[in-house]
Amino acid sequence: MNVPMNNLVLGSVVTLRRNFADLPFPSKMTPQQKEESVRRVAAAFKQDEQHLRQGEGNCPAAIVSAMRQKPHEAGIWFHYQQEEKSICALVNGLDSVVLGIQATPQNEQEAIGVLTKAEDAVFENYPASYREEFGYLTAKPLQAGSGMQMHVLVHLPVITSLKQIAASAREIEGSDSCLVLPLSRNDGKNPSNLYHVVNMKTNYSDTHELISHVYRAVQKLTNKEKLLAEKMFTNPQSILHDQAHRAYGILKHAMRLNEREFLSLWSSLRMGAENRILDCSLPFVDGLLRETADASKQSDMNNYQRAEYIRTRLREEENAVVRKI
Repeated sequence: MNVPMNNLVLGSVVTLRRNFADLPFPSKMTPQQKEESVRRVAAAFKQDEQHLRQGEGNCPAAIVSAMRQKPHEAGIWFHYQQEEKSICALVNGLDSVVLGIQATPQNEQEAIGVLTKAEDAVFENYPASYREEFGYLTAKPLQAGSGMQMHVLVHLPVITSLKQIAASAREIEGSDSCLVLPLSRNDGKNPSNLYHVVNMKTNYSDTHELISHVYRAVQKLTNKEKLLAEKMFTNPQSILHDQAHRAYGILKHAMRLNEREFLSLWSSLRMGAENRILDCSLPFVDGLLRETADASKQSDMNNYQRAEYIRTRLREEENAVVRKI
């Protein structure tokens, strides 16, 4: 299977939904049954002698956003490493167990292989709920089947700025049976203009068909983004030109940046780099988002420290560009 390379795609998350055959769905569980469900998952992770950590904060934001069916979905979060890959589990949310793993274009099959090994460990001694006519049963009937969803993370700043994201999402849902979901923060906002494109149904014959299906929808969205960007950026006086340059200037000189403001400016910075009106490389810009998130988790970074960190990284990138010249 050939997955098209696309600068607007930042990565993907694969999720897998399962329920225990001998337990009801979490909404019908007793407190004792919920404790048993958590015990089974924790025991399965520890059997592999992995470093198990609890809490949503230990999981990458993209995985958390993909695994949740609704904002602030309740449940117990686990995070552990398997084969050098980060796997997260949400236990007793809408489904008994949701497993999630990050992937990159061209290596989704490898990530799926690691995820299914985690599934085997969890359900080795406790079979998953399955019916021949439906497949694996899930809390939402539409997701019954393989229970697997592919969430491709795409950056759509121009479509969003031109207020065409809602219409584009409806078009993709109707023609490709895929949802376009914002990568929302806890306040429900999406300042980064990042979206997950995800399959609505899971009854595919194999994972190759699943991946190809979602990427066809991704291709339609990104083609539209590129077409609109080309029209907007041919005019150097367009508002998006100013938006990208303004973001670069603020990030380079700001003394204080809260998380939401940084994500909004980062989106404009990446838009400028993608359309080659700013002298920043996309790998650097994408790394800036990842590094800032990691640094914030490790040190509980405040708004002044965040701004200082970003100023430093931009100076380093500028010096690297000068040295190359």
